[in-house]
Amino acid sequence: MSSQPYSVENLERRILRALCTHLSGAKYSESMASLTGYKWRDEEHLVIYEAMHRIGSLPAADRQQELASEATRMGFPDINCSAYFKGETATADELPELIRQIQELQ
Repeated sequence: MSSQPYSVENLERRILRALCTHLSGAKYSESMASLTGYKWRDEEHLVIYEAMHRIGSLPAADRQQELASEATRMGFPDINCSAYFKGETATADELPELIRQIQELQ
């Protein structure tokens, strides 16, 4: 039995949701940078991460619309970007530990 309470895909989703909803400014940039080189297991998660990287640090209120627009420009109009703004997420304080966990699982 795994000592991880979540699957890698669920960890990825929680991290992306935290990035979408909780972080901005330096914390956002630091978290995004710490994920550079991470091999996303879920292709949709990779698209979301890359789209977020392209749009940069925006206020959370603007991020949802810009994320969907960027995913569409990248050729993925069918991704439900709004799903990354609701549901189970990590807090800004939990995020570094979750990033560490998924990086160890590679």
